Amino acid sequence: MQDAKVGGAAVVLERGKAVPVPPIPRDSEPRITITILSGANAGQVVAVGGGTFVIGNAADADVVVHDAGVSDHHVRVALTADGMFYAEDIGSSGGTFLRTGRIGLALIRTGDRLQIGPSLQVGFEVDQSIGTATCGRATLSSVRGPPTRAYRRRFLADRLWTAIAEARAHATQVSILLIDVDGLAEVDDSFGPLASDRATCTIEECILAELRSHDTLVRAGDRYVVLAVETGLTEAVHLGEQIRRAIEGLVLIADGRQVGVTASIGVSALAEVSTTDDASYAFLRLAGNRMHRAKALGRNRVCAFDEGCPRPK
Repeated sequence: MQDAKVGGAAVVLERGKAVPVPPIPRDSEPRITITILSGANAGQVVAVGGGTFVIGNAADADVVVHDAGVSDHHVRVALTADGMFYAEDIGSSGGTFLRTGRIGLALIRTGDRLQIGPSLQVGFEVDQSIGTATCGRATLSSVRGPPTRAYRRRFLADRLWTAIAEARAHATQVSILLIDVDGLAEVDDSFGPLASDRATCTIEECILAELRSHDTLVRAGDRYVVLAVETGLTEAVHLGEQIRRAIEGLVLIADGRQVGVTASIGVSALAEVSTTDDASYAFLRLAGNRMHRAKALGRNRVCAFDEGCPRPK
């Protein structure tokens, strides 16, 4: 491993090569994050700044969703002059619904869920603060592309419920990876919160680089949850090992000190959860138990077994 110091500032050494930690992106305009909660594109996200875009079934729609009940150009989302977002049904055959009923034109607030046509559910998060992109890419992309950034915790329940329901309805598999980044607290203590935030951005990008287009990454405090659809336990463990190795290659160095970061990862599969249980709770709890066992066994490992796993406190 090569020693490095860049003006006393924290840098990341990735596989022996010093790379400056990327700065935290800053935004000057409101941003809206669209979460596809059901249908063929469930588990995908589009992060958009200001401007106007159309959601529909046609190939030339700005955000393409594959659903028979969605019109080719179904609903327009746009930014008002005072920085608010609104949704406008643009003559769809199946209608657009928000909260109390069908809409023609309505403002969108954080946490709103829009029903497009008879069944497609879409969630929205509106963020008008500076730096809302966190670690994301600010461009509009198709929902079929890779995630632009980790979801916030508030989306986990909806996404998990949808993934479980669809897996059971279609007899497919789904797995959870719960990732705890070992050493992140020491980064904060040694280098301060700004360096910790930048390190978190680098770690998040490192995880995203290993995920597939249909995987979902959620940040839950200092931990991450990966929801891997159409993925059984064995394949999820392999994905966990890829993520673990990628994070293990990162080392922070500043003022002559260095701090390594690793990952303790717990993996669970829906097939292991009884149909009589509260599926979402049992699914996450099993992954959490295994993550704690990975930490108890020395960290920097992937655990997919129950034996000897300490319960979370």
